[in-house]
Amino acid sequence: MGERHSIDAAAAHLEELTGTTPTRRRVAEGIRLELPFTDSVRDHWEQVLKIMDRGIEFGLTDTPTGAIAWMTMTTERRARP
Repeated sequence: MGERHSIDAAAAHLEELTGTTPTRRRVAEGIRLELPFTDSVRDHWEQVLKIMDRGIEFGLTDTPTGAIAWMTMTTERRARP
């Protein structure tokens, strides 16, 4: 499966679970998917974490407007550490 397909699949699955389309941002490592940490994300947190664990890194960041759950997926073909 190509990396672009993996990113699209992860974004689609996150949207299906939470009802929110993840924001995509280009970062040095590849593509970062971000979701506001809403009640829907919290309600599906275990499933969201399983999806995010497919990336090369993920986390939860506080911002002035609320928390953001995020994951980074590489756009290169390389093994995950």
